[in-house]
Amino acid sequence: MAAQKSNINAESLLQCINSNRYKKLIQQDQQEAKKLGLTGTPGVVFINNKNNKTIVKQGALSYANLNKFIRSVTDHSILLTH
Repeated sequence: MAAQKSNINAESLLQCINSNRYKKLIQQDQQEAKKLGLTGTPGVVFINNKNNKTIVKQGALSYANLNKFIRSVTDHSILLTH
C-alpha cells in the first residue's frame, strides 16, 4: 500500500477516509474544479488578482511550457528554477 511506503499509518488513514470527516470539503473542491473546467489532475490554475482573470491549463506542463505559460499571463518574466 502506498501509505505504508510513505510511512503513513495505514489504519489511521483508512479511519480518516471512512469517517467522511473531509467529505464536504472535498466535494466543494470538486465543484470548484468542475466550474473551472478541470476534469482531472494534473492541472494549473492561474488567478490574476489585478484583473480577476482566471486561466486554466489541463494536464501536465513541462518545465519549459510552465515557464512559457507564466510569461504569457504576467506583466513580467518569472524565471522558475529547479
